[in-house]
Amino acid sequence: MLLLVTAGCNGAQDRLTDEQAMQEAAASNEVLAGGSEASAAAVAAAVTEPGETVYKALGTEPGWALTVRANAMLFQGNDGTTRLVEATPPGFAPRSGTYRSGRLAITIAPGPCRDGMSNHAWRDKVSVALPSGQAARGCGGGLLAVDAARPAGAAPDPAEGNWTVTAINGVPTGGGENFVLTLIGGEIQAAFGCNGLQGQAARNGDHLAVTRLLGTQMACGDPADRFEREGKAVLNANPRIEHADGRTRLVGEAGTIDLAPRQEEGPTA
Repeated sequence: MLLLVTAGCNGAQDRLTDEQAMQEAAASNEVLAGGSEASAAAVAAAVTEPGETVYKALGTEPGWALTVRANAMLFQGNDGTTRLVEATPPGFAPRSGTYRSGRLAITIAPGPCRDGMSNHAWRDKVSVALPSGQAARGCGGGLLAVDAARPAGAAPDPAEGNWTVTAINGVPTGGGENFVLTLIGGEIQAAFGCNGLQGQAARNGDHLAVTRLLGTQMACGDPADRFEREGKAVLNANPRIEHADGRTRLVGEAGTIDLAPRQEEGPTA
């Protein structure tokens, strides 16, 4: 989960980063408006068992995110204030085309695409037609490349990379795929035991300034909910990045997050 793998823009090794997708609200209480192509009962059944993530897209100004899973898809718009859940369109595939289900129509076109807020280049251009008649436009399908965000020859930022969250406020998390943090190319993605989070991140001296932090809203129960509340509070409080004794830690007035390097998984077929 939340794993970024990059490759050259013209290489054959670029891969979907769909598994990074947020663990969206499988128990959403969203109800379809009248006239939808799919019944509310079908959507309710789909979100109960949403299935494996098959596609991820996002955009900015205002921020939005789309997660398509085998049985259900979640659109979050207006910086997280709008939530729409629909059954996954029949025949959906992570390739060019237009896919409709209920109130949403997703159009995928060849890229490359840049999200305008980071150095990332994505494989696809994505447009989501909304019930309002407007369209959310952005990028998806996996990263093609990350441009160098620093002068040639400059030392790499030791905070960038894929991390396992080993403790929050001194309490061990147990690690695993639900306690992760990725910081690459001005973008942050994280999970603290329950929901997935993503946003923008920039170095401010030895501090990490996190903005536009969006996340899904599943209730998972403690200790996962407690870890998530405390972890989000640390990220939102301009934490200081500390490297000492082989450890990396985010430290701020809201608490601490301890990190350990996470071994990347190999590409999937």
